[in-house]
Amino acid sequence: METARAVWGRRPLAIDITGLTVDSRGALWVGTPPGLSVREPNGVWRHIRGAQGLPIGHVTALDIDGQDRLWIGTPNGAIHYRPYDSGRQWFYRAGQRYLRNDHITAVAIAEGGMPVYFDTAAGVSCIGAMEHTLAEKAEKIEERLNRFHRRLGLVVESVLDEPLNPTMAYTLDE
Repeated sequence: METARAVWGRRPLAIDITGLTVDSRGALWVGTPPGLSVREPNGVWRHIRGAQGLPIGHVTALDIDGQDRLWIGTPNGAIHYRPYDSGRQWFYRAGQRYLRNDHITAVAIAEGGMPVYFDTAAGVSCIGAMEHTLAEKAEKIEERLNRFHRRLGLVVESVLDEPLNPTMAYTLDE
């Protein structure tokens, strides 16, 4: 007689499937409310949850790009997972900096891998990639520091009139 644990490893984490995609290696990726499952080409199932690195367990949507990188929708934001990369594999994006609403119901990736579109409770959001050197990034940060935070040559605290609008900031007189 097989144990429940042994049988559990022969199928996805749940019967409620919220996303399906196949990568170029033939692995079937399955999104479910308790997490992510993958059926390897040899038929073996693996499950990916918090202990394996999944930042948010409830998967609501799933898509994969041409480099076998998954974009995962959740009720609490988007996850970019690079399962075959070495080094950092998980990237979590949430909040109005990235999404109109964190509850994602669908994911669609443009040809070429970017941008990525998310259907959310407040409408469609888009995350794109910007190519720039480290020096260019540092220059942009310095420009923002000089514009909003530098006073008399020092970096000072600034207050935002509108929390999501950095152009509406003022420095404190102290």
